[in-house]
Amino acid sequence: MLRRAAFLLIALLASPAAAPRAEWVTGMMDADTLQSVLPAVVSITISKERPASNGSGTVRVEAFGSGYIIDKSGIIVTNRHVIEGAETIAVGLMDKTRLKGTLVAAAEAADVAVVKVDAGHPLPTLEFGDSDKLRVGDPVLAIGNPLGVGMSVSAGIVSALNRNIMDTPYDDYIQTDAAINHGNSGGPLVDPVGRVVGMDTAIYSSEGNTGSIGLGFALPANVVKMVVQHLLDPEHSRPGWVGLRVQEVTPDIAEAVGLTRAVGALVAGVDTNSPAAKAGIREGDVILRYGNRDISDSRELLRLIVISPIGQTIPIVAWRDQKPVTMATTVMQSPTDVFMPVKPPPPRKHGDIMVNYGVSLAPLTEADRQSAGLASNQGGALIKAVEPNSLGAEDGLQPGDVVVKVGDDPVADPAAVQALLAALKAQGRRVAIALVQGKGGPRWVPVLLEEP
Repeated sequence: MLRRAAFLLIALLASPAAAPRAEWVTGMMDADTLQSVLPAVVSITISKERPASNGSGTVRVEAFGSGYIIDKSGIIVTNRHVIEGAETIAVGLMDKTRLKGTLVAAAEAADVAVVKVDAGHPLPTLEFGDSDKLRVGDPVLAIGNPLGVGMSVSAGIVSALNRNIMDTPYDDYIQTDAAINHGNSGGPLVDPVGRVVGMDTAIYSSEGNTGSIGLGFALPANVVKMVVQHLLDPEHSRPGWVGLRVQEVTPDIAEAVGLTRAVGALVAGVDTNSPAAKAGIREGDVILRYGNRDISDSRELLRLIVISPIGQTIPIVAWRDQKPVTMATTVMQSPTDVFMPVKPPPPRKHGDIMVNYGVSLAPLTEADRQSAGLASNQGGALIKAVEPNSLGAEDGLQPGDVVVKVGDDPVADPAAVQALLAALKAQGRRVAIALVQGKGGPRWVPVLLEEP
């Protein structure tokens, strides 16, 4: 998410007028540098409830994502959609340490969240690079936990910049052909020296295909860094506002207003008594320049306004009546916080442990014993059904399997299973193990009793 790097290196060497950048001379990141990056990348496993497929109650399911550590105290950055709805957050480090994660805050208008862990010692970290310096063709690595299989690295290039995937009004995604799959979300996109230049966030897939087809998208590091600073300290970087509503300039609109190219941002509305109104900006103006930046599209203008310092006066060039007009507006604090924190779900009411695990039990019959290869006098509890995508399904349980022990204690029936699990939970245990007899023989499975 090296073959392409080699091809582009040859292309650059064939053009003597182009001075190759240092990254291309040294090639893709070397393995030694990568080893210093990997410990700061984490896997994230959340659990949440969803309605049971039979319409009766709910079951707990797991979902996977990735993240990366930016502060040695345990501050982790990930995507908002990775932790959305999470009742529990478990963070896995490279050394297989598993820590409880706590949601610090998440942004509403950007797919960014901050999670905190307490490891009891300083953690390795990654640094942000300058994503504004990225160019199409630059080599990148995507690191994360695709499909929950474990930490993986994929290589590619920056395929395009400023992509609009219709996620927010501020979209500025980096497109890459480095393989990004479900579970990579929240992981870092890094440059050859190990700096975070983006955060893997989304993929496009063809119909019927849910895996990578070389169309991955990452939030630029400069956007992520700005949002994270605000989430950690809301007063540090309050979003700017001037009171404009804008839209794209299409080729037809450009022709209609006398522009030779479809650039800038068309003003569709101006808020009453806003800084933009006081500056004299009107509906129908096309903003061509904001401060020292030429405006390519409406999303770029909105991003620049949001990150503008409060109280700063910004010169603006607008196209009006077939000619440029210069004005100036003073940035004010946004009346609404576009980085509103995501509210955590209410505490879960713990009910039947095995139902929460996604498994329903029934008494054993003689036919069940024979099918499972058990003696005729063997006690146990039949697994009658397993919810798709539940924790039980993740552990490979199937209808027809039989629970014969919880820990060291044999069980005679479903009531005994529930009683033993409830007793372990009352002792403060978070997880129990159960011996399950199936067609492949006996095996132990973990049963989650409480959050990590």
